[in-house]
Amino acid sequence: MSCHTVKSKNERERIKEHLTIALVAQPNTGKTTLFNTLTGAHAYVANWPGKTIERMEGIFTYKGKNIKIIDLPGIRSLSTLSQEETIAKEFILSGEYDSLIVMVDAETLEKSLYFAVQILEATNKVVIAINKYDEAHALGLHINQDKLQSELNVTTLLISALRGLNINQLIEKTIEVASQKRSPEPAIVINYGILETFIKKISDELKALGFSKDTSRIAAVRLLEGDTFLVRNLDEEKLNKILAYVQQARQEAKERTGFSCEEIIVMSRYKLVEDIIKKTSTRVRVATKAFTESLDRIMLRNFFVGLTFSSLILFSILFFSFSINTGFPLNYIIRALGNEELASLIEEYSLSGILSNLFGIFSVTLESLLHVLNAPYWFIDLTINGVVQGVSAVLTFLPLVFIVNLFMAIAEDSGLMSRVAVVFHRLTSVFNLSGKAVFPMIISLACNVPGVLSSRILENENERIAVSTTISFIICQARLVVLLFFVAAMFYSPLVQSLVTITMYFLSIALFLLSYMFVEKFVLKSKEQAELFIEMPSYHIPSLKVVSWIAWERSKSFITKAGTVIFPMAIIIWALLHIGPSGYVETPNLSFGKMIGDAISKMFVLEGFSKWEIGLALLTGFIAKEVIIETLAISFGTSNPSEAISMLSLSPASALSLLTFVMLYTPCVATVAATYSETKSIKMTLISVLTSLSVAYIVSLFMFYIFSLI
Repeated sequence: MSCHTVKSKNERERIKEHLTIALVAQPNTGKTTLFNTLTGAHAYVANWPGKTIERMEGIFTYKGKNIKIIDLPGIRSLSTLSQEETIAKEFILSGEYDSLIVMVDAETLEKSLYFAVQILEATNKVVIAINKYDEAHALGLHINQDKLQSELNVTTLLISALRGLNINQLIEKTIEVASQKRSPEPAIVINYGILETFIKKISDELKALGFSKDTSRIAAVRLLEGDTFLVRNLDEEKLNKILAYVQQARQEAKERTGFSCEEIIVMSRYKLVEDIIKKTSTRVRVATKAFTESLDRIMLRNFFVGLTFSSLILFSILFFSFSINTGFPLNYIIRALGNEELASLIEEYSLSGILSNLFGIFSVTLESLLHVLNAPYWFIDLTINGVVQGVSAVLTFLPLVFIVNLFMAIAEDSGLMSRVAVVFHRLTSVFNLSGKAVFPMIISLACNVPGVLSSRILENENERIAVSTTISFIICQARLVVLLFFVAAMFYSPLVQSLVTITMYFLSIALFLLSYMFVEKFVLKSKEQAELFIEMPSYHIPSLKVVSWIAWERSKSFITKAGTVIFPMAIIIWALLHIGPSGYVETPNLSFGKMIGDAISKMFVLEGFSKWEIGLALLTGFIAKEVIIETLAISFGTSNPSEAISMLSLSPASALSLLTFVMLYTPCVATVAATYSETKSIKMTLISVLTSLSVAYIVSLFMFYIFSLI
């Protein structure tokens, strides 16, 4: 974000304003701090049209758009008394802006949300900014941002205007809302019980006078509250007729309930706010200040102690997550200790092993049923090897994504993860990367898709884009599956298998860091130094409610991004291997897949890469990396993946070279889609794809020639 210093009226008039954003909040919510943050304190004073009261305005530029922001006077409620509050209310209800930032104070959530709900009844051209969340969180308040956004039906962000947390995201989302140039309509419709009959009658009368459906309802509610602003343009006769009915309704409601219309409306709104808060927030008991300071002395004062402790936390998350889901690396450790039977049991009864067995049983049962129904062979093959395979590919990976997010959420909610980020910042800052980048790195070890999406926690825009573009170098579980099959089939010594596996992980992390530096410095040409903006909450026992919120909200992105891509692409793979120039074929040797595999394999000059099976596997690997194993098995006509890999007949140098290329080359199509989703840039998405492809090719060449000499 860049800011203009606006010195004079003439200069202001020369600046073309693309969008107008209004900023509104109750007093003492941090509105002025946010205004100064957005405008860089370069603002000017203007008068309200036809008024002597002044208002603050500022202009800032964001991604080529000149944004005028209006700082409305502090207002406690839309049922106002003072002249300044009345002016703010009238501006809000007039809709004379492209979007409205409504600030809510996290420390007085109920009162602030009540005010926000009043505005949301009138318009959805709104972004809700929950300010001071860092301070409230430190005291034990947890807010489920996604769930709150769903309840309020408008974009909602947790921010700190004072510390600058999530301000870039706030600008992005506000401009996104403003750019839609939509007509205002209610974001929330509250059921006012006994008043609904009167509201409908008044609304019908207003619609007959030309009011829209949405405007007529909020005008009716405002009239029952005694506010005539929205009907101010009616001629005297029509206005008096409406007001006469409103007065009658107010008297009748009072007689029937014992409460005034204003009281009924206020109680209904507060009931809604209470329900929303109950669903979307929780408070936990935090540790004493003395305990927090004592533990921080261990974590933060001594770098090497903190690094050891932080590394142990991250290693534990990965060790238990992968062991529960795939058996690795626990199975390797037990096998190295000489207990082959136990290692095999751990692999078989891991989550992914259980799911694979269940899908195997389901496939056999479904195939038998389809044979009984005399379904065509091609349809049976498509259903079993296309549809079922596609579904299993998504569901088999979901447990690991969820488990990693679950353990991360436990560490995060306890307060430990903030300290881990602070400790690692001393290392990552060497690469001009903030310590927060550890989070997307860890999540990417489960799946690159949520890893890319989690880059949005980074405050610096260039850092976020660079991480989104390069994080796919981190080896995910899909590539881990391929890695384990390859090392088991090609290298027989457990020591060599372990060394190759560890080397690939270190290589992927090193290439992520180096490619990040390249993109950040030479592509984005960033001159900013990496800074760490992170809240340091008090330690506390993780809340099951909060942990489940975090784990699920972060994991469901995998289903929506990966599931919608992997599933249909599994069907496309089937079609490539079973359709050729002559139509449906039962052997891949006559398919379009072989033709494409031949063309791809000719691009490589390395020994062993010339087989069409490898070319096709690399193509399908772009769709989903774990499909490489499936493609090789189908292409060689075997159900044993290890046997298919052995049938490639590669030398050790060629095997290591191919494995390196598979681990590093262009990420799956779901990750590419996620990269575009985060960067909103075709250029950066192409850079991501081409960088990983070229780096993979160069490093695999290096591996081949080095190990050919050994």
